[in-house]
Amino acid sequence: ATQFEVKSVRSARPIVEISSTAQLDRDDVHLAVVTVEDAPVGPDGITLPGLVATVRERLDPATRAEFNRRFAELVIDLDDPWYREQHFSVQRLAVYEVGDDFPALRRSRLPSAIVRARYRLDLDQLADHLVSDATYDAPGTTT
Repeated sequence: ATQFEVKSVRSARPIVEISSTAQLDRDDVHLAVVTVEDAPVGPDGITLPGLVATVRERLDPATRAEFNRRFAELVIDLDDPWYREQHFSVQRLAVYEVGDDFPALRRSRLPSAIVRARYRLDLDQLADHLVSDATYDAPGTTT
């Protein structure tokens, strides 16, 4: 099954941070990048707690359990008022195929003396790996 590593960015800075050499070192993995912008409080903006609730509702029980397990590892308190006050809108969803020629540091290909690495990818340089690109002009519409 296809796996996704999901990152978010702002349109003004199309750079994603990869926090470990294991993140993109899997078979059949894609990098999904969601471009978000701040939105005013109201129906045009979504919050992280709202988004998580929507995702949970759409998953079958087994997948929901796995989602909940992985989300718990993030140690994010969705009851924190800060998350309820931060509204954003999704502007774009770009998906990149992470094949052998994708510029990534992979744990399996590094010398054992390298125990940790963090790096950034410039999305403007990844056009050859783009497999899906959707822009969102208004809530609920895609182009």
